[in-house]
Amino acid sequence: MKMGRTILEELSKEGVTFLGYEGGITGYSVILDAIESDRTIFTFKGCNDDLSYRRIKNINTRWLYLSSMMDKSFNTAKKIVYHSNIHNIKVAFNPSLYLTEKGIKYLKPILRNTEILIFNKEEAQTLLRTKSENQFQMLNDIYKLGPRIVIITDGKKGVHCLDSIEKHFLLFKTKSC
Repeated sequence: MKMGRTILEELSKEGVTFLGYEGGITGYSVILDAIESDRTIFTFKGCNDDLSYRRIKNINTRWLYLSSMMDKSFNTAKKIVYHSNIHNIKVAFNPSLYLTEKGIKYLKPILRNTEILIFNKEEAQTLLRTKSENQFQMLNDIYKLGPRIVIITDGKKGVHCLDSIEKHFLLFKTKSC
């Protein structure tokens, strides 16, 4: 819990309020990065999969960021998004490959109420069940599922973004190392 406490203290310094509960073994991730290939992420979820809606304090914010929540926590995420929609709270969602493998039907309750959806190309392809490299088509197909802004990262090839509110398609290239 010491590491979890450190993270909570740093978030608090930045004005971020933690909405969950404390207890259990803190989850953590180790990211292995490589110059010539994609990174590898090892994750231990710990108590992250045990988030209960009734344990969350009153949600009073303009934005929420949700990441890969599984099991009991995913059902809680659906309730949070529903609450957010009623109270005009915008949601940014960053699903994992694990969640995108579950498919559109599984993620639909969150996707249709998401302001900003962020994921990598492999996750986008998995969600759409395609091997297509056409980023523009993938962005459009994902937009039809509900998110207002869709962002797909693609390593050194950059970031593709569809802002359906402003009707923009953007490509941001990253500098090589």
